[in-house]
Amino acid sequence: MTTSGGTGTSLLLLGGRPVPLAGLPLRIDEATPLALALGAGVTGRLSLAGLPVPLVDGRADPAWVDDSRREQWVGELDLELVTSEPQAAVLRPRIVVLPRRATVEGFGFLVDQFRSWAGPGALADPAGRARIWADLAPRVPKREEERALVALALLRRALPALAAIHRAPATAFAERREWCALDRTAGRRLLMRRLHPFDPPRPVHEPRSGQVATLVVEPSTDRAENRFVAGVVRRLVAMCRDAAVAPAWLDADQVRELHEATRALARLAAEEPWRGLPGGAMPRVSFLLRDHPHYRVMRTVGEALDDSLRWSPLPGDPAALGLRTQTLNALFEVWVSQAVRSAVRRRLGLAGPLPAPLPRGGAEEAVTARGRARVCFDRVYPKPGADPEGREGIVALTRKRSPDATVEWWPTGGQPVVMDATWSRNPNYHDDKLGYARSLAAGGSDEMLGAPRLCTRRSMVVYPGPRPEVHELGFALSLATVSAPPSEAGWELLGAFLDRALEGVVPPEQTAGGFTESSDIRPR
Repeated sequence: MTTSGGTGTSLLLLGGRPVPLAGLPLRIDEATPLALALGAGVTGRLSLAGLPVPLVDGRADPAWVDDSRREQWVGELDLELVTSEPQAAVLRPRIVVLPRRATVEGFGFLVDQFRSWAGPGALADPAGRARIWADLAPRVPKREEERALVALALLRRALPALAAIHRAPATAFAERREWCALDRTAGRRLLMRRLHPFDPPRPVHEPRSGQVATLVVEPSTDRAENRFVAGVVRRLVAMCRDAAVAPAWLDADQVRELHEATRALARLAAEEPWRGLPGGAMPRVSFLLRDHPHYRVMRTVGEALDDSLRWSPLPGDPAALGLRTQTLNALFEVWVSQAVRSAVRRRLGLAGPLPAPLPRGGAEEAVTARGRARVCFDRVYPKPGADPEGREGIVALTRKRSPDATVEWWPTGGQPVVMDATWSRNPNYHDDKLGYARSLAAGGSDEMLGAPRLCTRRSMVVYPGPRPEVHELGFALSLATVSAPPSEAGWELLGAFLDRALEGVVPPEQTAGGFTESSDIRPR
């Protein structure tokens, strides 16, 4: 039995890799599935963040593994392993989920936005969940500092793949023309249209000596895929040598590994066939780069070199960066709610900077000549019939009762109209998130059926996609997913789409004197 990567049987595995119980933690990327499994001969139970992990034959239930992706864990996982076999023990496996630079850069943008709204000293959790709030002072490494770690990560993948390709590089048949003596032309194709200028075949009527032109077909390593590999290796060697000059963020073992791996890669690059091959671009169509395992690795490394700073997870402890998944989600929710507040203010003709974010359950209301508009942040809507006083209002028909941001329009003498927005970090659960919106109804409004009538008109899910774009799923913007990365461009796109969506909720040419804040905190 081992506890930290030694030989023997590991108590816990993640994707086939042993999870240490002491010492340095196992570091994984934020997109890695949590496919946990007990080691051979181990009996026990496993919990994550205080919740049990369902095990089927010693492995995490595939449904749970898929469901855990929606949490998008970042930082050290709160794992607890209680074993009864081979011995009774309570253990704390160590796994650290490293965020990508894109995640941390988006986090930094959200922090700056939050400080501009709430002030430079505002560190309180706007959602009222102080226990999950981290320090808003992330230390993101500079791009020069991170290149050393990116180079080391690429070296670890490229070196074994290049060594395997070097032993048996892919070849293609190539034709080569050369002069050959008449008595040595066996197996060669003769080109009789060309005669040697100084040693032609002779005598003419019955040649027995002299040289003739021949065509030689032989395997050659000079093909587009090998030229691409040679170019990738040279670029990687240059990147590693630049990173080795000032290897910040690397400990002594990593510095030694960087130097040794760079020298090994440079030695391979100086041998044939790579030494004589010119560097080339990646072929547009290549089954070899797609299907061959080692060439596919070099293709991945080549793509990573073009976007190296976003390819590799950031080093260090994510907690030291002030980054936690729950913190990210809280900031994302604030960002979406502030975008909704800004759009409503533009719709009502109210200019000026946005105030501090509303707390969880907070709301603000403005009265116009034709009705009143209310903006709510993370409000928990009651179930039908839950109001003891029997007051009519908006209720939630399903378990999803708290959209991140909601706009309610209560026209004078009419039924309410609702627009809501929900944040989702995982695009795989957009349909699930849209359930928040489609469940809202006006309580007691249908006299014939005696049941609440659906009243939602606009529903959207906002997620941090790679580029700003909108996918409209329903008629007249009734359902939509908005890709709004945390950036200035994402903020502008989100605001423009909210302006369009509000056209079907709040009537045009409405004016209001201002907003009055209120609070409505209810149990979930």
